Amino acid sequence: MKHYLALCCIAKDEEFFIEEWLCYHSLRGVEHFYIYDNMSALPLRSLPALQAYLAQGRITLVEVEGQGQQMPSYDHCLRHYGPECRWIGFIDLDEFIQVQRHADLRAFLSEFEPYAGLVLNWRIFGSNGHLSRPSGLVINNYTESLARPGAELHFKSLVDPRQALSAKNPHTFFLRPGTFCVGESHLPVPAEEAFAPLNRERAWINHYYYRSQQDFERKVLRGRASVTPDQGGKRLAAFYEQAVLPSKKDRRLTRFAPAVEEAMREKSLPLFMPDLPEDAGLQAYLDLSRELALKQKWEKAEVTLCRAATRFADAPLLWITRAFIARQKREYSRAGQFIHQALSLGELPQTYLELARLRMDQGQRQEAGELIFFLRHSPSLRVRDDAFRKELRELEKGLTGEA
Repeated sequence: MKHYLALCCIAKDEEFFIEEWLCYHSLRGVEHFYIYDNMSALPLRSLPALQAYLAQGRITLVEVEGQGQQMPSYDHCLRHYGPECRWIGFIDLDEFIQVQRHADLRAFLSEFEPYAGLVLNWRIFGSNGHLSRPSGLVINNYTESLARPGAELHFKSLVDPRQALSAKNPHTFFLRPGTFCVGESHLPVPAEEAFAPLNRERAWINHYYYRSQQDFERKVLRGRASVTPDQGGKRLAAFYEQAVLPSKKDRRLTRFAPAVEEAMREKSLPLFMPDLPEDAGLQAYLDLSRELALKQKWEKAEVTLCRAATRFADAPLLWITRAFIARQKREYSRAGQFIHQALSLGELPQTYLELARLRMDQGQRQEAGELIFFLRHSPSLRVRDDAFRKELRELEKGLTGEA
């Protein structure tokens, strides 16, 4: 597995917007992009602005012909590139993923690894009164969030390619039996629906559906990638309807504008990746994550472990370290989730030691004491390692209140 997080999209005549979309999502932690160019008048491969990005090797560009190609393109991505990725998000070029308390999407997504996917509701943005296309960034130019209750129940999906079988529609996927997607609250989303209860306290998708009147007219003329012409498409009247809808200012994405503008000037796709050799072993990732955690660089520590998960997901020590990071952040529920995953891969004394620490931090001293007793007397988990024994003694002292 090469990538922890990738995005897939189908594009047609998006030459004015694709560069910002790439730089923004790279800045937020997307490692690779699978872009299906559906007969753009100016083929994406020929755009001078994209040449430098393509040369960096983080974009896979596929040309597709015909109408109604969105779901076939998504299915092609799952079949051919799914094995390369832990997560693939399927969104459009007028959609920007926003997560409130994480700069890096990968750290946020690590919370949802037990599920087949995460769905994010839309937050729809209007035209801000623009009739012609303004210069500058989309995230700066369109800051009016519309009150569209029905439409905002729609979502887009980020899925585990191992669990997603095929695209049902642009919003949802057919999944392996027994698996399901969730919203940010971890509640399952009905598999047969393309919309879900509004669930966007921590994460959502800014959907710049209208942009300017000039852009919306182009959108109407080119039609929808998910349908053929006889199935209907967008109406120009919708642009005038949105102009009178209630709205409120939402400038939360503008804080990323300076970094996006700098990336566009330098023709680079900014991305944090652990500073480790390509063939680094698991211990190198674990040591680096703990080093970052000691410096309170929590998100980089988590992303380092996300990267480790692309190669060492079957190693209990990885999940023990992820539990350690979560516990240090006082995210006790997540720490317990990671410990459960470690135990599912095999019993190690280090797992029970981390669980005992978790119980201590949660104030569950009796449970912590029972775990220490279990570690001292279990024949199958008895450890001769001096460092481990020292850690166990220190924890026991903390439990008994010894100096």
